[in-house]
Amino acid sequence: MILPEQIAEMRIAQQKWAARPVRQRLECLQKLRAEIGRNAEKLAASSANARSRPMAESLTAEVLPLAEACRFLERNAARILSPVRFGKRGRPLWLTGVRSEVVRDPLGIVLVIGPGNYPLLLPGVQMIQALIAGNAVLLKPGTGGTECARLLIASIIAAGFDASLIHLFPESVDSVRYAIRLLPDKVIFTGSAEVGKKIAAMLVDPPIPAIMELSGCDGVILRADADIELAVKALKFATALNAGNTCMVPQRLFVHRSILTDMEKLLGESFPPLTPFEDDQEAAALLNDCTFALGASIFSRDESAARILAGKLQTGLVTINDIIVSSADARLPFGGRRGSGYGSTRGSEGLLELTQPKSITVSSGRFRPAYQPLTPIMVRVILGYTRLTHMGFRPYFTSIFKPQKRS
Repeated sequence: MILPEQIAEMRIAQQKWAARPVRQRLECLQKLRAEIGRNAEKLAASSANARSRPMAESLTAEVLPLAEACRFLERNAARILSPVRFGKRGRPLWLTGVRSEVVRDPLGIVLVIGPGNYPLLLPGVQMIQALIAGNAVLLKPGTGGTECARLLIASIIAAGFDASLIHLFPESVDSVRYAIRLLPDKVIFTGSAEVGKKIAAMLVDPPIPAIMELSGCDGVILRADADIELAVKALKFATALNAGNTCMVPQRLFVHRSILTDMEKLLGESFPPLTPFEDDQEAAALLNDCTFALGASIFSRDESAARILAGKLQTGLVTINDIIVSSADARLPFGGRRGSGYGSTRGSEGLLELTQPKSITVSSGRFRPAYQPLTPIMVRVILGYTRLTHMGFRPYFTSIFKPQKRS
């Protein structure tokens, strides 16, 4: 286990790392992507062996998406993390001479608590995003995830990242409690809702912010115009992927009454909880009536109607005419709602979650109207300005020249 004094040393290393320009951090990331490509087979095998899954499955479901996540950061992290500067447009009149910007600071040390179902991809993306944002990382792998975590960390160090920025914990539950007592600046947990609640309770005093990727109970809606053969193929793929150990695996199936019999014949006993519905409004109500709200899928030949239905679904992810595909796109944020957790990983949103905003304003010149005492004339000027600016030109002058009623 890492000692408190080692945590102090890690914080010093993190501050030095954060001081490096983002583009220098990305030079290491480019080398890391090459390392992942070079060690692709070893990485895939280490994850697959731990779960008794085919190596080819881990290669396509974990290693390749991880490399793509690195490429996304290479191309976009500098822009996402760059300061946002505000010009004159929209600046209040009385702030003439004031320049403002928002910068993104690293958090410090991020604790990543990984899952057992995808031990390479999920904590790997989170750890790499944390490093590129300027943080150090404590990693507690899920069950069976130690070997692929070691291989990935070795690749990260070989790519030029400072080894003191990363510490690997044992897989035990005690490691989580110990790591939280070290007071990380943010926790990312991926796992069941039951365990997530226990971890959240540990983060209350002192308060530690967290991202929680928790259980799903994803639903699939088949509209009357769905391509049912495509839907059946998608359902069989999703339930077979990783032997069904995927948080986005479909667990509820809502079928329009007009195609219910056909779907029952095609699915047989492989998916017995089919729930019929009459229209999109009922389908949305049925899907939303669940504690968990991670993902949902809609099958329909009418994309416009499917998009309207998607807008009614209260989930973090919606896929039209496919299942699970959004998890393979490094550009997209990943996160649920309600019982499925809070916060986002991956994409721009996930990267920004690993920073904290800081507003900086600079006043130039000597114009400081707020410093002056408010005279009656100034009060009338401010009142007129407020009405003119926020009522609009015509209503303001109409109110000024409105004829007075005679008594």
